[in-house]
Amino acid sequence: MIHMSFCSFLAYLLVKVLKVVELPSTMTRDLYLKFVVPIRALYSLSLWFSNSTYIYLSVSFIQMLKALIPVAVYSIGVLNTGRSENKWGL
Repeated sequence: MIHMSFCSFLAYLLVKVLKVVELPSTMTRDLYLKFVVPIRALYSLSLWFSNSTYIYLSVSFIQMLKALIPVAVYSIGVLNTGRSENKWGL
């Protein structure tokens, strides 16, 4: 909870006081429904499904799946771009 409060305070300070980020003039209902609601819905579904796996799978299998996530992300990135290096040459 302290982490969330600190991040909220820091974001408010950067946006409102220091004006590091330009804010759009207004958040219309169409923008909210187009950009915010899908992200919120997909995140809540992801959280719900990931928590429900603990009921049906064993702990060791879940740990094995978590260890394979970086490999899956890298593989999808390579398949998506067709190369293994990024644009910075790292």
